Amino acid sequence: MLADRVRHFKEEESEVEEMCEIMQKLADDAAYEEKIKIVKKLLNKGNNIDDVKEITELPHEEVEALAKHLGKLIA
Repeated sequence: MLADRVRHFKEEESEVEEMCEIMQKLADDAAYEEKIKIVKKLLNKGNNIDDVKEITELPHEEVEALAKHLGKLIA
């Protein structure tokens, strides 16, 4: 029964597209979580918000919010 369901996702064009979208979202989420870890490390090492924003390519507001959360609000 499982094999039939998996085959359905591999063979039906609309289902293949849906599976690709799901896999892309999972990859994007994992990449975002990794960026958050990097932001925290950089801020904890004393890097300023502008440098962290440039390195991670995250929006200034998001980096600033993380800095506030960590108590590391630096210019």
